[in-house]
Amino acid sequence: DLEDEEKDLLKDALMRINPDIFGDCYTVPKEVPLLRDLEEYSYILDACGKNKKQGLGLSIALGEKDKALDAALRLQREYRDQIVKGLEWIKREGAVQLSDIQYLYSEDKVLKSVMGTIASIGLSVNLLDNSKPVIGLSRLHKDIKISGRTTREMVSKGVDLGSALRDSSNNFGGQGGGHDIAAGAMIPYESKDNFLHLVNEMVEYQLNND
Repeated sequence: DLEDEEKDLLKDALMRINPDIFGDCYTVPKEVPLLRDLEEYSYILDACGKNKKQGLGLSIALGEKDKALDAALRLQREYRDQIVKGLEWIKREGAVQLSDIQYLYSEDKVLKSVMGTIASIGLSVNLLDNSKPVIGLSRLHKDIKISGRTTREMVSKGVDLGSALRDSSNNFGGQGGGHDIAAGAMIPYESKDNFLHLVNEMVEYQLNND
């Protein structure tokens, strides 16, 4: 309902708040409305994958809609609710701080399923200290699943989480690896504290020897 001049004023004001608010939009014009925006399409497929319903996502990608799409949308809503719960948990509890990393630990079934995602979002919206990598730990019986996340700025300063998690987990009979900005590992539960201190030392070394 705005006039062109008013639209320009609104656009300028929004860009002052967040310069990234406008960007490229990729669409599939012949798709059903819910799947035309490829970003939204990817979120729906991601929700299927995160809930271990890969077959459902594949069915949608191959053209099945109706019931399959309804089921995927339910999964997407549940997944978003899980992320909201996770972010509320971070806001309430915060992260445990070491000198060069911070970590989150949970045995909650819902939080375990979204640990990497909420770590990434927590850094991007400043719920977590973005000057330190965050290590998310989720207990799985006798093991701990590790999800490490950091920022592009920290990578530019020398942080390589893939290397840090791989080398640290190998010291405790575990395994790990990944990218400099996002990585994962699996370690025995009893190695948790020693593992965290070793990762902290490795990140400190990376920062001091870039």
